[in-house]
Amino acid sequence: EAERLAKEKEEAAARKNGDLEAIDKSWKDKFAKHEADTSGKIEAFCFSESLGVLPAGSPEGTPYYLEISTDANCVLNAARPDTSDGQTIYYCVPSVCNVKIYYYDHVVCHLRVPVYQLGVNEMMNF
Repeated sequence: EAERLAKEKEEAAARKNGDLEAIDKSWKDKFAKHEADTSGKIEAFCFSESLGVLPAGSPEGTPYYLEISTDANCVLNAARPDTSDGQTIYYCVPSVCNVKIYYYDHVVCHLRVPVYQLGVNEMMNF
């Protein structure tokens, strides 16, 4: 809440001083946050040219958003059964997900990443 009020004060000061660049950045940030809230993206981090990489939600930087999409047959990995026979090996086959990092509405990075939490357990007896 305090962060939102601080941003509103900064925007009001920018309007009063005629700082078009700050006003433009404020509205871009608002729009990007709204888009992320409605599209399944989450704020991953912020970046400032003077301070570098900052935590998500930092008012000093520009937000970058993360989106992870999976295949339709992807499921949350269940815990493996507890066995004590010593004859079974369990292995989690990861689900390969599409990961995108956005700067406002521009994709700056698109990767396919294995995510073990969304994989399936396989077992092999020997």
